[in-house]
Amino acid sequence: MQTDPETGKTVGWEPVGQSAFAKLFEEARERLPGAAPGTYELCGPEVNGDPEQLGEHRLVPHATAEEFGDVPRHFDGLMTWLRAHPEFEGVVWHHPDGRMAKLKHRDAVASA
Repeated sequence: MQTDPETGKTVGWEPVGQSAFAKLFEEARERLPGAAPGTYELCGPEVNGDPEQLGEHRLVPHATAEEFGDVPRHFDGLMTWLRAHPEFEGVVWHHPDGRMAKLKHRDAVASA
């Protein structure tokens, strides 16, 4: 993981073993034996207020995330869209070469 020199925020993937959510991850992993390769989102009662209202900790494949083609890509429109969708953690853009960029809802709201 790295620190963004502009914002001081930590960026990148956090190894689950050093995460405060390691125990919850293991709990969710036990419910998903033989999981397919890929990346997953940890969701559940002790994660981000459980917006999905799952009632238990689960690993949700990122590949199943809902796609939105109408998300604005200019600052004012994007901020308005994110404020109108507080149920989403944020927006992730995928580049054909595999790079990804994520803007979290909490960062967008805090910056306004």
